[in-house]
Amino acid sequence: MRSAPSVSYPVGRSRFCVLVTVALCGAGVAMLALWAWLGPSPGVRQAVAAVVLLACGGFAWQGVRRQPIGTLAWDGERWRWGEADPARGVPDARAGQDAQEVQVALVADLQRVMLLRLQGTRVARAPATWIWVEQGVDTEDWQAVRRAVYFRAGRHAQSHSHDGAAAANQ
Repeated sequence: MRSAPSVSYPVGRSRFCVLVTVALCGAGVAMLALWAWLGPSPGVRQAVAAVVLLACGGFAWQGVRRQPIGTLAWDGERWRWGEADPARGVPDARAGQDAQEVQVALVADLQRVMLLRLQGTRVARAPATWIWVEQGVDTEDWQAVRRAVYFRAGRHAQSHSHDGAAAANQ
């Protein structure tokens, strides 16, 4: 199997993630309002639900604001992630000198948006970084990024199937 082409892709704050967060918070507010309107007179239960909804919305919004911004680069052999300064916004398409090698796992593919989990290779117990990669950021390199993600996933699955077959033959 040939390698996927090298590509660097800028990763910014995800509009998709913002829309999903706003939609879920809006649905929560609508359900709470419906419960207060159709149920018995508003009381302690509705007040507690409102506080919980407000807290969950606050945590969700903090998660949206703290989305990693950087450059994801595939060199044909390995992935690199270079984090950018959040104040700058979306980074340019060049991976920085301080980029670290990562393993990339595809979590969700929605065709124009992918959720990826990045795990550093240097520190085994380091927490994973979750990023939303969107087509709208760099439409020219979108297909190259998708090919690289799927190439790596297919290669990883092949190595595990070969390891399993070798173990079964012994």
